[in-house]
Amino acid sequence: MQPSQANRWVSEPRFAPYLHAAGGDHELAVELYVWNAQVAASLMETLHHVEVLLRNAIDAQFTPVDHHAPATRSWLCDPTVLNVYSRQRVDETIRRVQRGGRTATRGRVVAGVSFGFWRALFDRRYQQLWITHLHQAFPHGTGDRREIATIMAALVPFRNRLAHQETIALRPVNGHHETMLKLAGLIDPDAAT
Repeated sequence: MQPSQANRWVSEPRFAPYLHAAGGDHELAVELYVWNAQVAASLMETLHHVEVLLRNAIDAQFTPVDHHAPATRSWLCDPTVLNVYSRQRVDETIRRVQRGGRTATRGRVVAGVSFGFWRALFDRRYQQLWITHLHQAFPHGTGDRREIATIMAALVPFRNRLAHQETIALRPVNGHHETMLKLAGLIDPDAAT
């Protein structure tokens, strides 16, 4: 990738952090850019596993679990469980699933709501839900909702940086990886392993 190509393909503002980190050495900046993409892909794989583990651990707390049942007949659409804002996010997911020509089952909606939806379940406004249901998804945690809220608050922005192909190579990547494994371990230590 030549300098003019980097500006066209990546854009000058997006390539600038790599060029700066490489001390102006264009070839080294390209290597750093490629390495960043490889590290991001690897971290996204780990995050994929952790996100699936998280959402299934949470969903399992609302029995009976029937992944084929309509989402509208589950906790996802129950106003006694979720507030208006969270239900709106569920409704958006239901519409997206239906636009794709599929039935909006509980399983599809659980898989389709955003990582931000799951993070919001650990906000203070869901303290009662934590007490009645959510804490059970984390049998290896402290039992304090804030423990999970803190982890999720760190992971959501990191996930967004990964998803939007932002520069992560200059960030504490190892710490983010450890945070993902910590969350998995609070659900099931074998999953973290």
